[in-house]
Order: sequence, then C-alpha cells, then structure tokens
Amino acid sequence: MSGVPGTVAALALAVAQDAGRAPLPAEPPIGGPGWTVVVPALLFLVTAGGTWALWRRFADKDEDE
Repeated sequence: MSGVPGTVAALALAVAQDAGRAPLPAEPPIGGPGWTVVVPALLFLVTAGGTWALWRRFADKDEDE
C-alpha cells in the first residue's frame, strides 16, 4: 500500500498540469455525422461480416478431418 500515495500524487500533478493548458486553436479536418456515425458503422459491418465469414469457413474443420 506504500505506492498508493505516490500514485495519487502523480495523478494530482497530471490533472493540475493539464488544467492550465489552453485548447488547441485548430479545427479538426474531418467531422460531422458522416465521420462520426456512418464510417464507424460501415467499419463495424465489414469487420463483423469478415469475422462471420471466417467463422463459417473454419467452424466445420474438425468434422472434415
């Protein structure tokens, strides 16, 4: 339990340092509903479809051997 006070102190220092920083003045290059909803949904569907296809391909391998 001797490491807990050191961890708490390090966390407090990190929060104190971060609180003094100003936000970046730049605008993000991409944004809007296309990038925040549509693209992640398409990526999820592609990966889910690929996972399902691989599962179907290798699920019955034990019975064939």
